[in-house]
Amino acid sequence: MWNRKKIVGVIVVIVLLVFLVSLWNLTHKSSSSSQQTTSQSDYTSSAYDSNASNAEDSQLSADHISINDMQAKIDELNKQLADKDAQIQSLQNGGPENGGITFQDFLNLYFWSDGNTYHLADYDELYSNYTCSEEYRLNTADYTFSSNRALQIYRDNGSTVYMLLTSDGQIVWCPSPYFQAF
Repeated sequence: MWNRKKIVGVIVVIVLLVFLVSLWNLTHKSSSSSQQTTSQSDYTSSAYDSNASNAEDSQLSADHISINDMQAKIDELNKQLADKDAQIQSLQNGGPENGGITFQDFLNLYFWSDGNTYHLADYDELYSNYTCSEEYRLNTADYTFSSNRALQIYRDNGSTVYMLLTSDGQIVWCPSPYFQAF
């Protein structure tokens, strides 16, 4: 009677027919629903257009307000920067509000010279940045100091570094300086 090949063939034909019918229903259903949507939108387009226009106007107004707010914030930040610049300039010039002393004057007073020249011990590490990280490491043999004083600075991470003033006026940093006289 029926052999296997015929049974498999019939099943394949049935599956293909079911697939084609499903595909036909999907394509015809979507085109009829799009026609309904189009006809419904013809009736409501004028109401939608006025609502959309109002929504766009309110959005533009909100954007304009937020742009004004941002500009006000930018202006305030620029004013704060100008104030800080004026304070820095005053510090550099030694204005009356800070006792008439400049930062360089402070450095000269703190790192006073006793007439000797010093260098750091060979095992000391010297850096060009207060972080004292390897990328800022300097050769200690290249620097001399007219003072054996160091200004102790406590960092946020709990470590301590020392600010040093070189003989030629550079600020350098060391984790624990040990000065030796020449």
